[in-house]
Amino acid sequence: MIDDDDTDLEAENLKLKKQIEEVQVENAKLQCENNRLFDENRFLTRINEAFADENDDLRKSLNRYLRIRLPKAIHKQTDLEQLAKRQKRIKTKKSERYEEESEEERSGSNNNDEYDEKEARGY
Repeated sequence: MIDDDDTDLEAENLKLKKQIEEVQVENAKLQCENNRLFDENRFLTRINEAFADENDDLRKSLNRYLRIRLPKAIHKQTDLEQLAKRQKRIKTKKSERYEEESEEERSGSNNNDEYDEKEARGY
């Protein structure tokens, strides 16, 4: 009976030692991963600090330009430049017409042209 208890305890002891070894191996893997992530975090922190410094410098230079106000004349000039652009033209058989003309104007002017031609023939 004591021998049975001893063998059961030895088997349990071996099982627990295997579990301890597995946990230690897992712990070592996690420790390596933790160290790698720590190094990566330190590296990214340095990069972030460098970009933060550059961002601060850019904001300072931008603030210098925020104080500058453009005269209203410049804004009006850009509006006038847009209005001064040529209208797009469409070429037809008889003459050039502006794209913005309505269909009624086109058909009315065509009828007038035909009427003028009839009068010129002397009906």
